[in-house]
Amino acid sequence: MIRLNSFSFMVRLATPAHHILTIIFFLHSGLIFAKPASESPGLSNQASSDLDAYRVVSGIDDMETAISTNPSDVDKYIPLASFYYSYQQWDKAEEVLKRAIEYCPNERNKDLKGWLADDLLNQKKWDEAKPYLDQALKEFPDEAMLYYDLAIYYFYKGDYASAGRLMKTIALKDKDTPDTYYGLYQHFINQEKSDHPGLIQMAQAALEAEPENYKTHRLYACVLRNAHYSDFKKQLPEILKHLNMALKLNPQYILTYVTLADTYLLLGKNQNTPKDYQTALEWLDKARGLHDRLYEKLDYDYAILYVEMGEYAKAISYAQKYHQMNPDNPAATEMLGNAYNGFAYNCYKKGVQLRQAMAMIDKAIKLDPDNGMYLSTKAELLYKLKDYEQAYALILKAHDKLPKEDEINQDVAMIEKALRMSHK
Repeated sequence: MIRLNSFSFMVRLATPAHHILTIIFFLHSGLIFAKPASESPGLSNQASSDLDAYRVVSGIDDMETAISTNPSDVDKYIPLASFYYSYQQWDKAEEVLKRAIEYCPNERNKDLKGWLADDLLNQKKWDEAKPYLDQALKEFPDEAMLYYDLAIYYFYKGDYASAGRLMKTIALKDKDTPDTYYGLYQHFINQEKSDHPGLIQMAQAALEAEPENYKTHRLYACVLRNAHYSDFKKQLPEILKHLNMALKLNPQYILTYVTLADTYLLLGKNQNTPKDYQTALEWLDKARGLHDRLYEKLDYDYAILYVEMGEYAKAISYAQKYHQMNPDNPAATEMLGNAYNGFAYNCYKKGVQLRQAMAMIDKAIKLDPDNGMYLSTKAELLYKLKDYEQAYALILKAHDKLPKEDEINQDVAMIEKALRMSHK
């Protein structure tokens, strides 16, 4: 069994440049992975330390003092609110924004209402956020970000159909995001389980509102598939129907091809059917044949597929190319490490190419020195090479990282026994 770190091969998305999200750019399939700021309600010790340091450097304390002394000094409110917002101090940002709205002249506080609505949504204060959101939409009817917030409000109030129907408006307002439909969906699955019933209702409403839109068909197929992630074979005909319709409506949209490849990859993984891996490969080849702007991002998808197929040399080749283009992308680094580890672990299980495998696992460990799986693979290789002392030290370190991993626990006993026998 190939042991991998968890990574999601099926999540590829576009997300708006939306201020409700803390945006982390992962150049995966040419789009953006977004982590909701509300996923991290508390600050780490390092973040708290950074915050304290930044307060001193940026003069935040001086701003707070100035505002308390002279509440009408409106120029101090915006940087102070931005500071609290960037550090996810929603309640403090709310307080500052409300004071800013109170003291700012009407012509200057219009845009603050949308910001405050967004801040309140981050705090799940749905009903309190809505009046501010309505006022902001009245003042700025063409501001796409406000419609994202409105969709989020509808979703969490249980009006999934309204959230879905609003996707059409969002797409019309936000011309800069490649796929606003999937982007909004991704926002929700970053915070909810992918089988949340509201997601299917939302996607259905979007599809009903725009039955001739290839993006709504792809969205519905993805939502349906992801909602039945562990066993979606029963849903496969419906999923393929909508993906094929998406292709018919726009045969040049590369992400539909990639989604088809992902779907067959997942099917092969769940059903242990090599023919489905081959079908996935064929869809990736078709995607590459489009010579789309997302061309180079397919290297990541090829790497994942070849890892699943057990063709590790090919996986490493694609993962290396993708990592070279995106050295700061955590997903690229993890994928490359997994490819190295897969190669090394496969060699260990077969008892072949042990020296080459050792070189590969060392590369993986260089990418992620504290990865328990990588450390355990190296320990297993050292065991095969009869270097029991080093193997035992490493497997204990791996066990510290992953104490509940069955194979690592078995390795501890196996290597401990070999070490004990070698000392007799």
